[in-house]
Amino acid sequence: MPTPSPSNESSYVSQAESNLVTTPAQREAAFGQTAAVPTFGFGIVRECSDSGKSGTIQVQSDIFGDKTLPCAYVSPVGGGGAGLFAVPGIGATVLVATIPSKNPPVTNVWMGCLYPAGQMTPKSFISQPFAKTDVEVAKNEVPEYTPPRGVSNAATAGAGCPDEDTIYADNNLPNSYVFKHPAGHSLRMTKKITPERNQDEIVIRTALGKRLCLSDAPASFGGNSLQLLDSDNNGLSIYTQTPEPVIQVETVGDINTISRAGDINNTIGAAAKGKKIRLTNGSSNGHIGVSGLGINGTIDLTATKSITLSVGNSKITIASEKISIDTPNIQITGQQGSEMSLGGVTFSNHSHLTTMNVPADGIAISSTGTGTGTGNLGLPVATTVETTGGNSNDFSTQGYASAPLNADPTPDNFDPPIQPETA
Repeated sequence: MPTPSPSNESSYVSQAESNLVTTPAQREAAFGQTAAVPTFGFGIVRECSDSGKSGTIQVQSDIFGDKTLPCAYVSPVGGGGAGLFAVPGIGATVLVATIPSKNPPVTNVWMGCLYPAGQMTPKSFISQPFAKTDVEVAKNEVPEYTPPRGVSNAATAGAGCPDEDTIYADNNLPNSYVFKHPAGHSLRMTKKITPERNQDEIVIRTALGKRLCLSDAPASFGGNSLQLLDSDNNGLSIYTQTPEPVIQVETVGDINTISRAGDINNTIGAAAKGKKIRLTNGSSNGHIGVSGLGINGTIDLTATKSITLSVGNSKITIASEKISIDTPNIQITGQQGSEMSLGGVTFSNHSHLTTMNVPADGIAISSTGTGTGTGNLGLPVATTVETTGGNSNDFSTQGYASAPLNADPTPDNFDPPIQPETA
């Protein structure tokens, strides 16, 4: 390119200055005459509706002569029904470019968003919705960060970074990758180590606080765990710290385990030593119910050594060699006509045999002829006696029976008194 002579230089400068675009009208005119070279600039999203379903948005930008034009989506990864797809909402500041292209046939594109200073982050509505309707702008989010007492929880001004108080906590360093929807749902990956905290985690969180937390942080900082929690911290937690991982289910409501067509098994492996299965109800009016329902419902309690049932001062122990009942009082109540037996002997109709060593002059029994009598052995009145067996030295060699007997009132060795002869 030839260099202008000193005599012609001033005229070239004046011509170049006259061609500068300085007003919107000049910019718009210049846009129509732009050569086929890329032009970059920032713009504001004005519309997100896209019949082509390709991420195209309507952007107003100075490089378009302050017009609003469609811009195609340039994603880091995409195509063939896969990739990263996230479209900014109305009001977002985006980087756009004019890149005249015939293959593919595209002119304007958008490539990303800018976090400009001074953006407002409202608490009650979505600042960058995809459509300005009542449904789209309504916001219902439980904030993850609660400001200290006395600090307002109203709208804040800043760059509009998602969860900035959480990401930049303690040291103003952005130790997180965050992907957050305008409604409040988010995915955050964090590694932050400060004197105040140790975070090494992935958190998937809904707008209302339900979350899945996967933590590699030390157990002493509440990490080394997998947690599925709601906004009140009810949920399932798996603590993987050594030496023994722990699974914990915690809630203020009911816990229901339901199998619609299969078994429910709780098992401690045979290799475990000295481990226990506990079922505890610590409420003031606690109740534990175990039911076997259905036509053939059964309940099996099986143990190798023993089973113990304890209530207060009463205890029943079932062992392989015996059953022990230890209680201040035993009461057995059955329906009318019910019967109990032990070793084939019924409780209501049986005899007790007692061996006694009573001196010859130490017993005296009088019979009424019905088997009921009294004696001088300290027996209560109307005690039934049985005098079967041999009789030696005026006492019976066999014992007393508990059931009334219709005994012969005249023993075999009883001599009736001699009746006087009658005239």
